[in-house]
Amino acid sequence: MIRALRQILQGAFFLLLITGNMMCDKGKDSPEMLLTGKQWTLNDWSVSPPYEVDGEMITDLYALMPECAKDDFMVLNNDGTLVKDNGDLMCSENDPQTTDGTWNISADRSILRINLEGDETEYSIVEITDDSMILSLKKVIDLPSGSTTYVQSFTYMDME
Repeated sequence: MIRALRQILQGAFFLLLITGNMMCDKGKDSPEMLLTGKQWTLNDWSVSPPYEVDGEMITDLYALMPECAKDDFMVLNNDGTLVKDNGDLMCSENDPQTTDGTWNISADRSILRINLEGDETEYSIVEITDDSMILSLKKVIDLPSGSTTYVQSFTYMDME
Protein backbone atom coordinates (compact mmCIF):
# COMPACT_ATOMS: atom_id res chain seq x y z
CA MET A 1 0.00 0.00 0.00
CA ILE A 2 2.74 2.46 0.95
CA ARG A 3 4.74 1.44 -2.11
CA ALA A 4 1.71 2.06 -4.38
CA LEU A 5 1.10 5.45 -2.74
CA ARG A 6 4.78 6.36 -3.21
CA GLN A 7 4.57 5.45 -6.92
CA ILE A 8 1.42 7.55 -7.33
CA LEU A 9 3.08 10.53 -5.62
CA GLN A 10 6.24 10.11 -7.72
CA GLY A 11 4.10 9.92 -10.86
CA ALA A 12 2.18 13.04 -9.84
CA PHE A 13 5.44 14.87 -9.08
CA PHE A 14 6.89 13.81 -12.44
CA LEU A 15 3.72 14.99 -14.21
CA LEU A 16 3.91 18.36 -12.42
CA LEU A 17 7.57 18.66 -13.34
CA ILE A 18 6.88 18.00 -17.03
CA THR A 19 3.88 20.35 -17.08
CA GLY A 20 5.88 23.08 -15.34
CA ASN A 21 8.73 22.74 -17.84
CA MET A 22 6.31 22.89 -20.77
CA MET A 23 4.73 26.05 -19.35
CA CYS A 24 8.15 27.64 -18.85
CA ASP A 25 9.17 26.73 -22.39
CA LYS A 26 5.94 28.24 -23.73
CA GLY A 27 6.65 31.46 -21.85
CA LYS A 28 10.21 31.48 -23.13
CA ASP A 29 9.01 31.29 -26.73
CA SER A 30 6.16 33.77 -26.29
CA PRO A 31 6.29 36.83 -28.56
CA GLU A 32 6.98 39.04 -25.54
CA MET A 33 10.03 37.00 -24.52
CA LEU A 34 11.32 36.68 -28.08
CA LEU A 35 11.12 40.46 -28.61
CA THR A 36 12.84 41.80 -25.51
CA GLY A 37 16.48 42.68 -24.95
CA LYS A 38 17.54 42.60 -28.60
CA GLN A 39 18.77 45.20 -31.07
CA TRP A 40 16.12 45.07 -33.80
CA THR A 41 17.40 46.56 -37.06
CA LEU A 42 15.24 46.95 -40.14
CA ASN A 43 16.73 45.02 -43.06
CA ASP A 44 13.79 44.80 -45.47
CA TRP A 45 10.83 47.08 -46.16
CA SER A 46 8.54 46.40 -49.08
CA VAL A 47 5.09 47.41 -50.24
CA SER A 48 2.35 45.82 -52.31
CA PRO A 49 0.96 46.96 -54.68
CA PRO A 50 3.91 49.09 -55.80
CA TYR A 51 4.07 52.83 -55.16
CA GLU A 52 4.62 55.08 -58.12
CA VAL A 53 7.67 57.27 -57.50
CA ASP A 54 8.74 59.63 -60.29
CA GLY A 55 6.96 57.46 -62.86
CA GLU A 56 8.61 54.27 -61.63
CA MET A 57 6.79 51.47 -59.80
CA ILE A 58 8.58 50.76 -56.51
CA THR A 59 8.12 47.81 -54.13
CA ASP A 60 11.49 47.95 -52.34
CA LEU A 61 11.15 50.89 -49.94
CA TYR A 62 14.28 49.86 -48.01
CA ALA A 63 16.37 50.71 -51.09
CA LEU A 64 15.01 54.26 -50.94
CA MET A 65 16.10 54.77 -47.32
CA PRO A 66 19.19 56.90 -46.71
CA GLU A 67 22.24 54.97 -45.47
CA CYS A 68 22.15 56.96 -42.21
CA ALA A 69 18.77 55.37 -41.36
CA LYS A 70 19.78 51.79 -42.16
CA ASP A 71 21.88 51.40 -39.00
CA ASP A 72 19.09 52.58 -36.67
CA PHE A 73 17.81 50.01 -34.19
CA MET A 74 15.31 49.65 -31.36
CA VAL A 75 15.43 47.72 -28.11
CA LEU A 76 12.18 46.53 -26.52
CA ASN A 77 12.41 46.19 -22.73
CA ASN A 78 10.50 43.78 -20.46
CA ASP A 79 8.70 46.67 -18.76
CA GLY A 80 6.97 47.82 -21.97
CA THR A 81 9.40 50.63 -22.72
CA LEU A 82 11.55 50.87 -25.82
CA VAL A 83 14.56 52.83 -26.97
CA LYS A 84 15.05 53.77 -30.62
CA ASP A 85 18.72 54.46 -31.35
CA ASN A 86 19.85 56.38 -34.44
CA GLY A 87 22.97 54.22 -34.79
CA ASP A 88 26.45 55.40 -35.70
CA LEU A 89 25.46 57.27 -38.87
CA MET A 90 23.36 60.28 -37.93
CA CYS A 91 21.07 61.72 -40.61
CA SER A 92 21.12 65.11 -38.90
CA GLU A 93 23.40 66.39 -36.17
CA ASN A 94 20.29 67.87 -34.53
CA ASP A 95 18.63 64.46 -34.12
CA PRO A 96 18.86 62.93 -30.65
CA GLN A 97 20.89 59.73 -30.41
CA THR A 98 18.00 57.93 -28.71
CA THR A 99 14.24 58.33 -28.44
CA ASP A 100 12.15 56.67 -25.74
CA GLY A 101 8.81 55.04 -26.38
CA THR A 102 6.53 52.22 -25.31
CA TRP A 103 5.32 48.95 -26.79
CA ASN A 104 2.77 46.23 -26.11
CA ILE A 105 1.20 43.20 -27.72
CA SER A 106 -2.55 42.68 -28.07
CA ALA A 107 -4.18 40.00 -25.91
CA ASP A 108 -4.49 37.66 -28.90
CA ARG A 109 -0.81 38.32 -29.78
CA SER A 110 -1.61 39.41 -33.32
CA ILE A 111 -0.82 43.15 -33.01
CA LEU A 112 2.37 44.90 -31.90
CA ARG A 113 1.75 48.50 -30.83
CA ILE A 114 4.70 50.88 -30.93
CA ASN A 115 4.38 54.38 -29.49
CA LEU A 116 7.19 56.80 -30.35
CA GLU A 117 6.98 60.52 -29.72
CA GLY A 118 3.23 60.29 -29.14
CA ASP A 119 2.59 58.51 -32.45
CA GLU A 120 1.17 54.99 -31.97
CA THR A 121 1.35 52.50 -34.83
CA GLU A 122 -0.31 49.08 -34.82
CA TYR A 123 1.58 46.44 -36.78
CA SER A 124 0.18 43.00 -37.57
CA ILE A 125 2.57 40.31 -36.38
CA VAL A 126 3.39 37.99 -39.26
CA GLU A 127 6.20 36.05 -37.57
CA ILE A 128 8.52 36.35 -34.59
CA THR A 129 11.50 34.07 -34.05
CA ASP A 130 14.53 34.27 -31.80
CA ASP A 131 16.44 36.47 -34.27
CA SER A 132 13.86 37.95 -36.66
CA MET A 133 10.49 39.61 -36.69
CA ILE A 134 8.21 40.28 -39.64
CA LEU A 135 5.48 42.88 -39.25
CA SER A 136 2.94 44.26 -41.69
CA LEU A 137 1.00 47.48 -41.87
CA LYS A 138 -2.02 48.30 -44.03
CA LYS A 139 -2.48 51.85 -45.23
CA VAL A 140 -5.36 53.17 -47.30
CA ILE A 141 -4.33 56.11 -49.46
CA ASP A 142 -6.99 58.22 -51.13
CA LEU A 143 -6.05 59.39 -54.59
CA PRO A 144 -8.07 61.30 -57.17
CA SER A 145 -8.49 58.00 -59.03
CA GLY A 146 -9.83 56.27 -55.89
CA SER A 147 -8.48 54.73 -52.74
CA THR A 148 -5.84 52.01 -52.70
CA THR A 149 -4.90 49.73 -49.82
CA TYR A 150 -1.17 49.24 -49.53
CA VAL A 151 0.40 46.51 -47.39
CA GLN A 152 3.86 47.30 -46.12
CA SER A 153 6.05 44.47 -44.85
CA PHE A 154 8.90 45.10 -42.39
CA THR A 155 11.58 42.53 -41.58
CA TYR A 156 13.76 43.18 -38.56
CA MET A 157 16.81 41.19 -37.51
CA ASP A 158 18.47 40.98 -34.11
CA MET A 159 21.90 42.52 -34.63
CA GLU A 160 23.51 41.44 -31.37
